[in-house]
Amino acid sequence: MVNPLIIVGFVIHLLITVMLFGDPKYSMLGYVFMPFVIANVIGIILMLLKHIVVGARIFMISSFVFFPIGAIGVLGARKEIDKIKKESFINNLNK
Repeated sequence: MVNPLIIVGFVIHLLITVMLFGDPKYSMLGYVFMPFVIANVIGIILMLLKHIVVGARIFMISSFVFFPIGAIGVLGARKEIDKIKKESFINNLNK
C-alpha cells in the first residue's frame, strides 16, 4: 500500500499542473511541470509493483520541483523508505 501522503502530494501536483494549463498566461509552466507529474505516476506504479525504494526515490526527486508544497510527497516517500529499512533491520536482528 502506498503512503497516503504520497497520494495527497500527487493529487496536489496534478491539480497545480492542470490549473496552469487552464490559464493561457501560464500554460507554458504546465508543460514544464508535466514531466514531473508523469515521474510521480511512474514512482507510484513502481511502489504498487513492490519496487518500493526505487519508486519512492523517483517520487521524491520529482516532488522537489513543486517546492514547498512538494514537501508533502517527499515526506510520504521518505516514510516508505524508512519503513523498508526498519523492516530489514528487524529481520536481520531476528536471524
